[in-house]
Amino acid sequence: MPEIVMNTCPDDVTQLIDIGSAPQSVTWEHAQAIDNSGFVESPIITMNNGPNTVNSGDLFPLGNTVISYTFCDSAGNCNFECRFEILLLEGKTIRPLITPSPFFTAKECTMPT
Repeated sequence: MPEIVMNTCPDDVTQLIDIGSAPQSVTWEHAQAIDNSGFVESPIITMNNGPNTVNSGDLFPLGNTVISYTFCDSAGNCNFECRFEILLLEGKTIRPLITPSPFFTAKECTMPT
């Protein structure tokens, strides 16, 4: 009987987005699995344990979304799952303000001859 023997699962994704810009497109590398007979598995991809299908590049709302890949082998056994989370947060990126210091000044440098 075929058995799923290999899987790669995406890491969790966290994105900081501008205020008011949700929903936002999120991409990731798809999970992959094969069974011990070499059959490449086709996953069923859902979000938040619901019947909704989802794909990399789709729009996601603010907050946390759980993505699940369920793999079924060639015999129809659906027994392997990969799960990861997408977290969209609203906010502004803070850029440091760099100002010249009165304690440091530019000096001319020359190469020795």
